[in-house]
Amino acid sequence: MVGGGFSGTLLAVQLLRRGPSLSIAVVDKGQVPGRGLAYGTRYPCHLLNVPACNMSALPEEPDHFLQWAKANYGRTVQATTFLPRAVYGRYVGSLLEEATGHGCADRLQWIHGEVLSISHEQTGMEVQLADSSTLIAQTLVLSIGNFSPGNSNIPGLGANSMRYVRSLWSATAWRDIPKDGNVLLIGFGLTSIDLAVAIKSEGFAGHIHILSRHGLMPQALSGRRNGGRRQSRRTGTEMPVSIDLSLWVDRDYKEILNVNHRQLNILQQPLAIARHLGRDRRAFGGFGCEARRS
Repeated sequence: MVGGGFSGTLLAVQLLRRGPSLSIAVVDKGQVPGRGLAYGTRYPCHLLNVPACNMSALPEEPDHFLQWAKANYGRTVQATTFLPRAVYGRYVGSLLEEATGHGCADRLQWIHGEVLSISHEQTGMEVQLADSSTLIAQTLVLSIGNFSPGNSNIPGLGANSMRYVRSLWSATAWRDIPKDGNVLLIGFGLTSIDLAVAIKSEGFAGHIHILSRHGLMPQALSGRRNGGRRQSRRTGTEMPVSIDLSLWVDRDYKEILNVNHRQLNILQQPLAIARHLGRDRRAFGGFGCEARRS
C-alpha cells in the first residue's frame, strides 16, 4: 500500500484480521501510522465534524470509538461530542497496534519512505522507493489521499509569489504571517475554518478575510445520536435503516448529513433529495456545501 493515513491504515488492519496468509507492506512519508493530513494536526481546536457515536472504524462495533474515547481520552465523552481530530488519529493508530499484537507483527512491514515510481513487471507490481530500494507486490493499493492544490490561474498569484501560499498545510505556510496582519482565504470550506481557528490559537490578532463563490457560512451540526437510525416499536431496539426522504420534508437539510457514515449511500444523489425537499437552487447549493463538509 502506498500511503499510511486513515485509509491505508484501516485497510491494513482489516487485511491483518481477515487474510492470515497475506504479507503486507505500507509505504508512508509520515512518522506515525494512521494520521495522514486530517488526523495529524497538532491543534486541539481542529475537531471531527461527526459526533463520536458515528465514528467507529469497525462496522461490526458501532460504539467502538465512543468506548475507546471514554477509556483513553476522558470519561466525560458523550455520544454527541465532537472530539479533536488528533484524538481520532490516536484511535486509528491503536487499531493497528492491536492488529499487529495478535501474532501478526511479522506479516506487516511499515516503511517510512517515499515512492518514486511504479511499474507492472512479470513478477508483479514493482515499486521503486526514494532510498533506491524496490518492493514487489501482487496487489497494489494507492491510498494517497488528496492531491496537493494546483497552481492558481489568478494573475499575480503565481508559484513564485511571496504573498501567495498554495497549500495551507506546507511546513512554512504560516511562518511569515504578521501577528497583526491581514489574511485572505480563497474558499470557505473546512480548510479555511481550520486555518482561521489555528492561527487564532497561535495569537494572531489581525483580520481574516474569506472569499466564497456561494457566500454561504458553514453551519453547525446538531450531533444527534439517533441520526440515521430508527427505533423498533415492537422491540425498542435500534436498527440501521435507509434514509426515508419523506421524513425530512419539513426539516433542515443539514440534519440529513448527521447520520452514520455507513448509511450515506443516498447522499450520492443530492439533486434528488433537493428536488424532493422542494428547495430552490440556492438551497441546493447550500446542501452541496454541507455535503462536502460531512
